[in-house]
Amino acid sequence: MLLATLLVSGCGGYSGETPIERVRQALADKGDYSIVLADAKEENGQYFEKLYVVEEGKEQPEATDWLETSQSDFEAMVPLIGMTVFNKKGSEESFEAAPPGYEHVGDPKYGEWQRDSSGGSFWMYYGQYRLMSDLLGWGRVRQNDYATYQDHRRNGQPYYGPNKEYGMNGEVTRKKHPDFFQRAQSKEVMKRSSFSNKVQSRIGRTSTSSMRARSGGVGK
Repeated sequence: MLLATLLVSGCGGYSGETPIERVRQALADKGDYSIVLADAKEENGQYFEKLYVVEEGKEQPEATDWLETSQSDFEAMVPLIGMTVFNKKGSEESFEAAPPGYEHVGDPKYGEWQRDSSGGSFWMYYGQYRLMSDLLGWGRVRQNDYATYQDHRRNGQPYYGPNKEYGMNGEVTRKKHPDFFQRAQSKEVMKRSSFSNKVQSRIGRTSTSSMRARSGGVGK
């Protein structure tokens, strides 16, 4: 396992480096790869991220364990859940977030351009990468959408897909990474319940005080 050393070291708590930095160090002598933010959580004031590493030539990603990070990194990364957040090709490294798989569009090792019935061009991944599609959401990429992605990349901006299907508010991300949203929803329900209990408690105390005040007034 390429990430075995990283997984073992990940058990020791926050090292002061972000999870992406730790993966980069672990794969410093490897070839091309990309990193997808698979999950993120907060527990008892500590912050964690889980990553998928997609190495060139492999037909399925490798997952890291939960890696502790800082609150600032956590808050910066959460909006990018389900997206490629780092990509290395040759000597070039990119941190611009994009839908997973966009980094391989145009690479004949991964797929090819095809035309639809209306004459439009789209990128189709080869069948052996079906697991990437099922797990990460790799899909057809239309040529004009890919051009928009390239514009965002040149400007150093994240690209959430043509209809913002990816990232924390994206429908594709919600389908592919349900655990993150289930935890977030559960946490929000608990927060609302706690708030409601506090409000009810305050209302109860206020009502009791008011009744006592009125009772005292009648007896005078």
